[in-house]
Amino acid sequence: NQSLPFNPDPRPTNEILGHLPPRPRETRNLSLESLFASLKGKVIALDGVTGEGKSSQVEALRKISERHGFAARTLPEFSDSEIGQKITEIVVRQRYFSLRPGGDCTVADTFAVFADLAYRSEVEKPFLPEAVTFADRGILSNAAYQTVRLARQPGWNTERAIEFVTSLVETLSQSIQPPDVHLWLRIDPAERTHRIELREGQGVSVEEQADFQRIESVMEYFSQILPVVQVDVSRLSPEETSERILSVLSRHWQ
Repeated sequence: NQSLPFNPDPRPTNEILGHLPPRPRETRNLSLESLFASLKGKVIALDGVTGEGKSSQVEALRKISERHGFAARTLPEFSDSEIGQKITEIVVRQRYFSLRPGGDCTVADTFAVFADLAYRSEVEKPFLPEAVTFADRGILSNAAYQTVRLARQPGWNTERAIEFVTSLVETLSQSIQPPDVHLWLRIDPAERTHRIELREGQGVSVEEQADFQRIESVMEYFSQILPVVQVDVSRLSPEETSERILSVLSRHWQ
């Protein structure tokens, strides 16, 4: 079998912002203050498949922002509504969200996920102008996950699933304030598998690894209709990942 390359991203390395060299350390503090000032009122979604450290980075970036004197808010992956709590409970138990495990209610699952995204945005809207908001996931990966799940249902295929979910993405983006940018954190597939195994104490099946690749392929599609910047964070420590994210944000907005 042909082994996967270290970074299977289809784009050339020099086109991924995460590969650009960081700013000199002596100018970093001033640069960060300028960056956080420009981010006030923005919603930054940290997105990806799984295992990239999104949740940890959302909290780390909030602390860095506040340490530099700028207010920051965080949004969890799912809201504190009854819908969001139920989704969280199910995902913790079985990794993939389904209202009826083993049953065919994927369309209902998709509407539930998008309803929670809308709820999260509507509840937070009054607070957005006062601070930068770091969100754990945005529309990007949620849309891709649901597309892959829909595509395998009887009577569906990838084309039909993409068309259906695209209509929901477009409707949601017009109805609420979507993230100003999705930072798609990308890691090497082998590293992702290792991180998941450490986190969950069990292996990742071949089928799940194939699903992750399908989800990334669909995320590439939705990157054409959503504001997305890809950031390679393979083999970086949490601190190095934060620095790379801030470096990318600085180049994006300054």
